[in-house]
Amino acid sequence: MTLLVLAMGGVLMLMQRRSLQRMQTSGEHLYESVGEVYAATEEHLLNIKSVKTYNAEDRDLQLYGHLCDEVARLSVDNAKQHAASAFRFEMGSLAALGAVVFLALEVLHVPTAAMLLLLAIFTRLMPQLATVQSEMHQLAATLPSFNHVLAIEAECLRHAEIEALT
Repeated sequence: MTLLVLAMGGVLMLMQRRSLQRMQTSGEHLYESVGEVYAATEEHLLNIKSVKTYNAEDRDLQLYGHLCDEVARLSVDNAKQHAASAFRFEMGSLAALGAVVFLALEVLHVPTAAMLLLLAIFTRLMPQLATVQSEMHQLAATLPSFNHVLAIEAECLRHAEIEALT
């Protein structure tokens, strides 16, 4: 029975692969957009005297506002994808449970005690599988940023000064 519930959860997770890829792509776009905001902030701070001299504050503010709006839009899209994926997983698990209960009762004539055991196992395992699925999506969204941090660290280590041994 436990293997049946785990198999159903595994099938549901396999069906979410495309959603995981979309979350990773969304995470990459969000990382790039946040990088653009940081670059615009740095540029603004470096050129603050020039901006004030030429009365370009409005243009600078519009650019920065546009970049922040893009980050907010991507964050909301990311959250929507995450929620939609969780919804699909929950609906899929309910459909799988309904199919198993129907087959067990109507076709296989499984005893009531075995059905109660199946339901108990389902109610214990499926929330845990849903949590794993949710964490996988969260990881897929943040993995691009982590990969960029690792690349920066590797670059810093390549250019590190070697201390002289004395």
